[in-house]
Amino acid sequence: MVFKRFKTQFISHYSQPKVRRGLKATIIVLIGAGWILSQYITNLLTLEQTLLMGLILLLMSLEIVETKIYDIEELFDQPVQVRKDNYAVKDNISSYLDSNNPEKGFIISYSGSTGTSKSPTKRMIKQGTKVHILAKNPLEAINKDETELILEALKSRYEFDKEYDDIEVRFYHEQASIKGLKANGLLVMSWYTFADERGRQVMGHENPALKVDESSEYEFEVLSDYFEEVYFSLWKAGMTPIELYDHEDCPVDLERWVSRQRDSEREDWLRSISGVSYTSKEEMFQS
Repeated sequence: MVFKRFKTQFISHYSQPKVRRGLKATIIVLIGAGWILSQYITNLLTLEQTLLMGLILLLMSLEIVETKIYDIEELFDQPVQVRKDNYAVKDNISSYLDSNNPEKGFIISYSGSTGTSKSPTKRMIKQGTKVHILAKNPLEAINKDETELILEALKSRYEFDKEYDDIEVRFYHEQASIKGLKANGLLVMSWYTFADERGRQVMGHENPALKVDESSEYEFEVLSDYFEEVYFSLWKAGMTPIELYDHEDCPVDLERWVSRQRDSEREDWLRSISGVSYTSKEEMFQS
């Protein structure tokens, strides 16, 4: 596997016209210089001077080879970029979404209330991307505060995005593990941790984040497959917003929010973002 990756990167790097021509030109110059020295200058130099000149040419050749090998190693050393927290990767996400306008976007978070989740969502909605959002089931949140955040994020989505048709939401049951975003050839992943010395129960946006794109074929494929497997599994087993509303233990806050609307507009909206179930991971993530 390592040899296959090296071969792919080596061919890709040296198949570039500028690199190929530059390397050929350097080799020709070295060979030419060596030939000239052997034909004309060696008669004017002592044996020691001739050996020294040959050593210099050899060192120059090794330096060129080492430089090119270092270029190849750099391709391996930086396939996955690490950011100190989720805020530090927001600009990467925004830049990618602006440049690529993905057909589908997938977000997984705990409440969906932080800027690291809300900002990409709004940007994708503005571009007409079909947005999928996975959030923690509020009936199973770690505490009351998190339940309220999840419901507030849902209600906020209605206030700002109710006119947008291509948005689907699920609430996952399992303990929170990864958080992140996938949009075509971009993948950003982080994770959740629980309870710190300051008394916070769930931490996510302050944890380090990994960013990888499809230019790093091997790493993107591995991490993307992992993300898609987890995402589809949580989505398939998750609870839809309308199922949450119809549940016997529906949060009182959600019931009151829906009932404040005289007609059934808010209930209809919950139904509309519940979407349809995908039958397979391939169906869900195909472009």
